[in-house]
This record gives sequence, structure tokens and C-alpha cells, in this order.
Amino acid sequence: MAALLGGIAGLLYAPVGIFTPGFMTLTMLVPAFAAAVLGGMTSLPGAFIGGLAIGVVQNLGIYYLGQQLKVPGAAELGVFALLMLVLLIRPQGLLGKEA
Repeated sequence: MAALLGGIAGLLYAPVGIFTPGFMTLTMLVPAFAAAVLGGMTSLPGAFIGGLAIGVVQNLGIYYLGQQLKVPGAAELGVFALLMLVLLIRPQGLLGKEA
């Protein structure tokens, strides 16, 4: 079921003519994995909260770092900084359970 939904999402996301292998890797897969790690790999609500946090940090990074300070890769830099900060403080994620 997950593979079916992922395949349908990929087809709906792809613009006509740009459907190549790996086209959603940087725009969708990396932030989704970061959200799952941020929230906790064993917690579905944690992954949801992680996804919201990643989205907010990406947009704030684009606005403050990208538009104001003209830093290239501002969204990815903000996500990486948030991920490193959370993993240094709480290695199992925000709502993850300790192994």
C-alpha cells in the first residue's frame, strides 16, 4: 500500500517531461527522512511534528538566509542545523522512545 501511494504521489508530482530517476530525491525524500529522524523513527506523531518543524525551518531559512543574506542553499542549511541540534540534545528524536 505504501509503495502504491508513493508511486501515485510521484506521478502526480512530476511535471510533464521531467520524470527521470531520482527527480524527487532532494526536494522530497531528504526532507521526509529528516522529518522522520527529527520526530523519532518509532513515533508517527513525532514524524508529523518533525515534518511541520522541517517545513517551518525551510521557509524561515529561505526568507531570512536566502532573501535577506543571500546565502545559497539556505533551506537545506536550516534543516541540517535543526537536525543536528535536536540529535545532539535528544538522540532518539523528539517523541521517539529510547532503545
